[in-house]
Amino acid sequence: MLTEKRKQLVSARERVKNGLTKLLETNVLVDKMKLDLSALEPVLLTKSQDVEALMDKLAEDQENADQTMTLTKARLVRAGKLTAALGDEQVRWEESIQKFNEEISNIVGNVFIAAACVAYYGAFTAQYRQLANRWIRNKESKNGLKIIKLTDSNFLRTLENAIRLGLPVLLEELRETLDPALEPILLKQTFISGGRLLIRLGDSDIDYDKNFKFYMTTKLPNPHYLPEVQAAGLEPPA
Repeated sequence: MLTEKRKQLVSARERVKNGLTKLLETNVLVDKMKLDLSALEPVLLTKSQDVEALMDKLAEDQENADQTMTLTKARLVRAGKLTAALGDEQVRWEESIQKFNEEISNIVGNVFIAAACVAYYGAFTAQYRQLANRWIRNKESKNGLKIIKLTDSNFLRTLENAIRLGLPVLLEELRETLDPALEPILLKQTFISGGRLLIRLGDSDIDYDKNFKFYMTTKLPNPHYLPEVQAAGLEPPA
């Protein structure tokens, strides 16, 4: 029995010895790992700083990208508005070219009529010149001629309706002073807006029909109009 116990004791001692040996080896390994970790700490610190710098750079790049996107969107909006405006201008230019071509083709006849008017109005009396007024009435009556005077209370309303519908208008008994509201008509200051041909009359922008015609006659024997009125293309008095 004693021998058996000795064997167990020896076995226990061996196990303890082996355990101590393994513990010692483990401690040595732990110490080595601590040394390795201590050596890696500066590297890890550098890497951590690099990561933080990279994150800051990414945040800055993201902010710059957002600003660039906002600026690009604003430019696209402005470009869209400019494109739409240029589209309206193209329509106006095409109409102007067509109008100029028509005027060029009619220039000989217009010069002939102007010369005839100068001779006619200067040589004949008011009684004969009144024939021009009647000629306009007869010529345009079938086209819905509207006859107005500056003294009429509703002359602007009548003029506006005629412009919208493309009807001829005869302004009679013209004095030497004109209503300022007539200036856009005399200068043909039409413009394109939203694809519509408009003209300013008074305080409103109204649709302008290209068939609209405007005649003016006066009973004054020798009227004197301001230079700006003559420059507006005022025909000689009838």
